[in-house]
Amino acid sequence: MSETVGIRELRQNLSRYLRRVVAGERLVVTERRRPVAVLAPWVDEEDALERLIGDGRATRGRGNLIEVEPFARPVSDAGTRALEDERSERLG
Repeated sequence: MSETVGIRELRQNLSRYLRRVVAGERLVVTERRRPVAVLAPWVDEEDALERLIGDGRATRGRGNLIEVEPFARPVSDAGTRALEDERSERLG
């Protein structure tokens, strides 16, 4: 669970709270007891990706997304038939 800190308290003791965040803590900033922001340690996304790849939990993408063929869905007229049936029953 993250600790909460009010805006006024944070402003008055910013250096102290930033040291805690740098040490790995996550703080929820509140205004009138409502959460408005989160202070969390900076995570370099490239480093995070490299760690996931190193752990075998992710792989780098291959190819180019522009070259990917769109998914071909089978064509069906079931919806059209259902609408026609409903209309004929109403008019019927």
